[in-house]
Amino acid sequence: MNSSEELRLLRAKIAQLERQQKMNLPTSSSAGFDLVPPNAKRRRTEGVTEHEELKTLRAELEHQKLLIAHDALQTKMKQYQNKQQQSREEHEKLLNAHKNLMEEMKEQQKMDTLRQQQHQKETNDKIDWLREISIGP
Repeated sequence: MNSSEELRLLRAKIAQLERQQKMNLPTSSSAGFDLVPPNAKRRRTEGVTEHEELKTLRAELEHQKLLIAHDALQTKMKQYQNKQQQSREEHEKLLNAHKNLMEEMKEQQKMDTLRQQQHQKETNDKIDWLREISIGP
């Protein structure tokens, strides 16, 4: 039996016991004296038993409500934890992508520096060659 069925049955039992308890209450006369039926002692005992059973059922009902609330909170917590894990994974992917991009940029900068140095050397070599030609031997 699932929790909602059990809860429904408990509620029905509580309602039934409350009706029985109301019917078992002794009636009073107009003079203010309680009318005691012949089986009053048994009724009182049954009333106490029913009262105890009602208290137990109410406690069970409250316990079921707490269990349902607990389950709902646990479900929410798991969803939140899953969402957090996804966020961490996405953050880690972005961080790795950023690191890779930074490495690529550093490598590109090194290549640009080497090209610039090579170009500068070639330019200096041409200048030196032109000086040698223009000055002559």
